[in-house]
Amino acid sequence: MAAPAVIWTLKPSLLSIVARPLFFFLMFSAIVIAAITALNMAGVDASHTRTLIAWAVIVLLARVLVEILIWRSTSFTLTSTSIITRRGVLRRSVVEVPLSKIQHLELFRSLRERLIGAGTLGIGTGAGIEAVINSVTDSEAVLATIRARIHLSPANLRPPIIGLVGSIGAGKSTLANLLKDRGCLVLDSDTAAKEALKRPEVIATITSWWGKDLLDSQNQVDRSKLAALVFSDPAKRKALEGLTHPLLKTDRAAAIAQCGNVPAIIIDAPLLFEAGVDAECDYVVCVDAPLALRLERVKARGWSDIDLARRESAQLPIEEKRRRSTWTIENGLGRDILELKADELLKEVKLRHQQTLNTSHVRT
Repeated sequence: MAAPAVIWTLKPSLLSIVARPLFFFLMFSAIVIAAITALNMAGVDASHTRTLIAWAVIVLLARVLVEILIWRSTSFTLTSTSIITRRGVLRRSVVEVPLSKIQHLELFRSLRERLIGAGTLGIGTGAGIEAVINSVTDSEAVLATIRARIHLSPANLRPPIIGLVGSIGAGKSTLANLLKDRGCLVLDSDTAAKEALKRPEVIATITSWWGKDLLDSQNQVDRSKLAALVFSDPAKRKALEGLTHPLLKTDRAAAIAQCGNVPAIIIDAPLLFEAGVDAECDYVVCVDAPLALRLERVKARGWSDIDLARRESAQLPIEEKRRRSTWTIENGLGRDILELKADELLKEVKLRHQQTLNTSHVRT
């Protein structure tokens, strides 16, 4: 995959090196001059104030040196996919904000910045201001460029991505199929994981870890034996996830790049949050249903109560999934109601996706 194209790399205004120290120096000098004047008027010897002025000059020069170091270590980069800020002399900080996650932009100018013709930009996502581009010249032009790149970013040229999570047996796959019937591209992580287990390199790794007893008569991984092994040992489950999840991520990226014009892309992944797949999504929908109904559904698959409890213990609690999701859909009233909710979901996603970039605002 080609590296993102660099649009520009900026640094703070050179005038900012002296602007902050100079403001401090002027304020300090004004106080000293006022003090000298008052002392002279009172007939008090104020000769020692020269020492204060000398120290003020020393502090000014030291502060200028610090500002030079800060200026040299600070840069702001706009690429075709993200904004990256780098700063820090002793402790280095690098913040990267994907263009697809930006929900608002703020431009503000302090009095000092107004005097030197600079401004500061705040880059905001749903989590708040995540990056700051400070004291840059032509700040309004910089803001306009960022806005233009947001509209041109691949994430905004592709359909919205919806991640599906929920309780086991709640009906995630049913909702995914309904969305597929409505033209959405559905990426089923369960199916993809089964296919990944057929790859020769995956089979070789698994047998090197846990032996050939996990293979069936066709020298394929016996998924029931593998499930019994990994769900009884968290370390083994983590190892398997570390083997298969990167492969699934690569496959998802390839499918999304070739998806064409569809209403939305659906990622149906039981471990969406646990595997960090939610970072690939614009929105997350949690599907839930009453426990009695879920038990009825999984028993139809041949599972027991113990099987359900064991598998759910490997996932985040449903309360946490609901909290971290954009929306929650209750699926306990039948297919007809779920179909209506699928239609409502697509309408809401379309509306919100169109409005996301329109929430940008400028504050001066």
